[in-house]
Amino acid sequence: MLFINNATVEHVLTMADCIEVQEQAFRQSLSGKAMQRGRLDFDAPCDREDGYYRWGTMEGVSHGVLAIRMKSDVVTWPRDETGRMIEDKYCV
Repeated sequence: MLFINNATVEHVLTMADCIEVQEQAFRQSLSGKAMQRGRLDFDAPCDREDGYYRWGTMEGVSHGVLAIRMKSDVVTWPRDETGRMIEDKYCV
């Protein structure tokens, strides 16, 4: 298993590389040679009374490589200066 974080990605990939590979994967999806599952978020209570812990994952396979993206946040919903509720995320 290879763990790749954002710093590693920024060091080894250009945005053009990422876009090209993503376009290839989308084209392969049409023929069934690539597959993906949309992001799934799981919210759970946490120590903050005004927020929740959110765990999210998404997976995909293309060119014989299966990858998973995992994210972990604490989410709150404060109000902005107009009183409208907004979502704030704190990576944990």
